[in-house]
Amino acid sequence: MRQIDRINKHYNALHKQFGDDVRSLEWGCENSQSMRFNVFVETIDFQKRTVLDVGCGFGDLYAFLRRKNVHCDYLGIDINEGFIKTSKKKYPKAMFLNRVINDINGRFDVVIASGIFSSYVSPVFYKKMIPEMFEKTKYALAFNMLNNYSTKKLKYQNYYDSLEVLKYCKQFTNWVILRGDYKFNDFTIFMYKNSTK
Repeated sequence: MRQIDRINKHYNALHKQFGDDVRSLEWGCENSQSMRFNVFVETIDFQKRTVLDVGCGFGDLYAFLRRKNVHCDYLGIDINEGFIKTSKKKYPKAMFLNRVINDINGRFDVVIASGIFSSYVSPVFYKKMIPEMFEKTKYALAFNMLNNYSTKKLKYQNYYDSLEVLKYCKQFTNWVILRGDYKFNDFTIFMYKNSTK
C-alpha cells in the first residue's frame, strides 16, 4: 500500500469516529494545536501575505489567523478528501484543495506545515518535503515536529533530533530559527529565503 493511501486510511477512520474534531487530526487537544499556531504568528508576519498551509486538516490555521485579525491570501491543501470537504463547508470564503504540494503552481510568501511529520509517515519523509516546501516560498517556511527528548513517546508517532533537523535545513539557507521554548515535546523551525528582517 502506498504511503498516501495508508495515511488516508488511518485518518479516514479517525474522521469517521470523531468527525470535525482535533482528535481526527491526532492533536491532543485544541490548546495544544493553538499553542503551535501561536508560535507561527509570534515569529512570522502573516499580514497581507500569501499563505500555503500544507496538511491543512480542517482549516483550523485559517480560523486561528482570522481570530488574530490577520488578513492574508490563504490556500489550504491536504491529501485527505474528507478533511477538505469539511474545511470548505466550515470556511466557504477560504480556498482549500485536495492536492499534494507538487500539484500546486506558483510560489507563496509563507508556507506552513503543522503536524504533518508526526504520525504515519516515514521518519525520513521530512528530507523530501522540506526542500519541496522551501521551493514554494518567497519569504519563509515554518514547520513543527515532535522532539526526541520527550520522556513519553507513542509508538505510532515520529520523534526527531532538533539539531539534526536544523543542520539539514541549513543546507538550503543560512537564515534558520529553531524554537523549542513553548512545549516540552515539540519544536518549530523557521527557514527564510534571506534575512529575517
